[in-house]
Amino acid sequence: AGLPRRAPALRAVSPPPILAAASLPPVYIPPPMTGQGKIVFLYSGKGGVGKSRIAVNLAVSMAKETRARVALVDLDLQFGDIAMLLNLDAAHGISDLIENIDHLDHDFIRQIMVDGPLGLKLLLAPVKPELAELVMVDHVWRILSELRDMFDYIVVDSNGNLDDINLELIDLAHRIVVVTSGSLPSIKNTKLALKTFDSLAIPPERILLVLNQPEAYSEFNTENVEANLRFPISLVIPNDTKLAVRSANRGEPFATKQPDARISQKIRELVGTIIPEPLKSRARQ
Repeated sequence: AGLPRRAPALRAVSPPPILAAASLPPVYIPPPMTGQGKIVFLYSGKGGVGKSRIAVNLAVSMAKETRARVALVDLDLQFGDIAMLLNLDAAHGISDLIENIDHLDHDFIRQIMVDGPLGLKLLLAPVKPELAELVMVDHVWRILSELRDMFDYIVVDSNGNLDDINLELIDLAHRIVVVTSGSLPSIKNTKLALKTFDSLAIPPERILLVLNQPEAYSEFNTENVEANLRFPISLVIPNDTKLAVRSANRGEPFATKQPDARISQKIRELVGTIIPEPLKSRARQ
């Protein structure tokens, strides 16, 4: 099916004018967001630690446990894996919203979003890596502003860069879930990220540090990782490589397919840490 189109009167965003050498680049100052939806931002300074897998299972568990309106946004713009992890058709992505970024409304965003399990709605990464360069920080701000009107919770997966987009998300997020592992490179990059958050005056209570799938043979146990990072670990997700790999290969979240597994229980524990009790009670009425 072709890309859904808005009214013909809408026009594509024109390229920015070439600035004179002596002029300063324009500064985008966004207005305050009015929506009440909370942004949960997942970040890892090192790839391969299972961050995207946690994002998927967190989002579906959040939708199941609370019956709230939950969206999952893939902002790993070049190589996002959310569509693959849920076995979804990635015909449209966030870059499809850019053409009419100044005229966004809820109906158009819903046309671009994809239906996931348990009522979850997804805004996927661009279908081609080269389209990632079309997505700018002010575009992301405007899209998230609309999503905060549409959903109670917006779970955002990201890449490992501390670029303008991720720094904006760090500033906007209700909770920042930092995922690390027991490997030395992951610990090193996590420490650097936490120092950056501190320099940005991010309150520590907004950060949840998750140690994912620690290996039994690792030289770094939970206490060693916590001592090295000088930051408390909020949650340890146990190692279940067989279930995690099978879940990813089949596009079936383990949190829903194997709800009694220890890793699924830990994901629900993470949901309970993020979701305020009043919303959980209200959603189940």
